[in-house]
Amino acid sequence: MNKLYWEALKAYIEVLELHIDTKTNDYIFHKESENIYKELFEIAHSLGEKHVDLWWTIDWKTLDKRKKSLLILQNLKEKIEKYKQEENVSLWTEDLLWSIANKLEDMIWTSKSLAEKTK
Repeated sequence: MNKLYWEALKAYIEVLELHIDTKTNDYIFHKESENIYKELFEIAHSLGEKHVDLWWTIDWKTLDKRKKSLLILQNLKEKIEKYKQEENVSLWTEDLLWSIANKLEDMIWTSKSLAEKTK
């Protein structure tokens, strides 16, 4: 089951990349592939959760999933902030990055509260 999960996750990422890459040069594929990558995410999610039902975890090495989730979100937000500072971004791009950073901040707050709660 774990192998199927990783294959589905890989397929999701690959189709998502194709979807994004066709935004400006293949509108029909871009529009139609949105449903495909969303469904692939759901498939990967279902397979991953079934694996956990059967085997308890995807990754035995990461014992504190709550703290790892928080660190992942914080790291991504830091990288976005650094990118904004180091790159000469347009106003539209700056607005997009600001919006993403705000969403990440909300997710970080949620993740922090989960990390602080005892299991």
